[in-house]
Amino acid sequence: MQPLSRHHLADSTGGSILGGAEGFPFQNVFTDTRRPIERGLFFALDGPNFNAHSFLAKALEVGAGGVVISDRHALPEGIGPDIYVLLVDNTRDALGQVGRSARLAQKATVVAITGSVGKTTMKNMVAAALAPFGKVGRTPGNYNNDIGLPLTLCGFDGDEDFIVLELGMNAPGEITYLTSLAVPDVGLITGAHAAHLEFFPSVDAIADAKAELYSALKPPACAIANGDDDRILNRAKDLHSDKLLTYGHGSNCTARVTSVAASESGVKAQIVTPHFEGSITIPALGEHHALHAAGALAVVETLGLDVAKAADSIAQSYRGEKHRMTLLTNPAGVRILDDCYNASPVSMEAALKAFEGLSRGATRRIAVLGSMLELGESAAAFHTECGRIAAETGIDRLFAVGPFAKVMAESAAEEGVSFVRTASDVEELMDEVVDSAEAGTWVLLKGSRGGRLERVLDSFQLGEAC
Repeated sequence: MQPLSRHHLADSTGGSILGGAEGFPFQNVFTDTRRPIERGLFFALDGPNFNAHSFLAKALEVGAGGVVISDRHALPEGIGPDIYVLLVDNTRDALGQVGRSARLAQKATVVAITGSVGKTTMKNMVAAALAPFGKVGRTPGNYNNDIGLPLTLCGFDGDEDFIVLELGMNAPGEITYLTSLAVPDVGLITGAHAAHLEFFPSVDAIADAKAELYSALKPPACAIANGDDDRILNRAKDLHSDKLLTYGHGSNCTARVTSVAASESGVKAQIVTPHFEGSITIPALGEHHALHAAGALAVVETLGLDVAKAADSIAQSYRGEKHRMTLLTNPAGVRILDDCYNASPVSMEAALKAFEGLSRGATRRIAVLGSMLELGESAAAFHTECGRIAAETGIDRLFAVGPFAKVMAESAAEEGVSFVRTASDVEELMDEVVDSAEAGTWVLLKGSRGGRLERVLDSFQLGEAC
């Protein structure tokens, strides 16, 4: 990050320096003593289930050059006078303010992305599209909450031309707060769907929370909306109509997908924008990636960059992340579509339909489906629908896992799937899954993070990703 002086840190957080006022500026910050940063600044965060003030001695032992605390009595005895100590009212809020300071020191163009599904994929697609035009920084992994985002902002080199950020949320108000830290030049929402319904009364409420990104954008920032999602599109028009671009399949979208075909070699899409019309082959599995490519090109459009060059860069350099629509194989000729990072009703349907298209000609098609979590009172209905879709897409064998396994399996059986198995944990089924997978078999792994379906992969002797 841009070096932050010790006095600037105090000013930006409203804190008081208790020690080590003079010394080197801090180059980075950390919150986990298991992943220390030598001479970095340690924030002692606290929450309902933890209090990192208990780890102050450990932070110093592993090389911290300073600590940010909210409890002066937690300081270890014998702390050296050269150790920077900043006392603040709330360490989590202070971390956010330091992240915002790091952002404001940046000259980069910042793109912020949120949505119920596809945030990470869109982040990586936008980063690939912007790669020809300068140095691009992006959110690592899923560092997209009120702790991860400030750490991300503090971790950049400071010479980036573009920064692509992912914003996540579980409650109203969180996107407003994260946007205040990110200060984006472009805000994009991938859509609002049935995810985290345990925390929201309706999908409309989720759309309202996601649309906080639009209301928090400051002029001359641009808003980009998924034009196929009426909830998001209508809110974008209401909240940020002055500078709004859209992407999708509709004829009025700024970046429009006019045709798409998917195969093992990738997704071939025809996309039209005001400054581009052509075919792009996206190195990814599943037709839904065409929509992500259109969104990325909409970002390029609003920044006034060469869209054709961006499209070529997506084709050449886009890479998905682990456990997200990755096709694997083993020496026995079993193909595994690994999409087990997470799941919601809309992503489950997309995975099943992608699997249907890719596995045509398979001798057997097996789906290992984990329960979709955080769906609240609608969970049973969504799992019933999931079982129906699994049957509709031609699954031969269904292994259902988790608290809603029975609902999913019963629905699939009613729709014609003759072989179903259920279990509370995937380890109970792994041997049978492997025994069912002969040469020519295709296997889909899809479920919420809590199910940890990636453990199935350990039971296969896998080669390289295709």
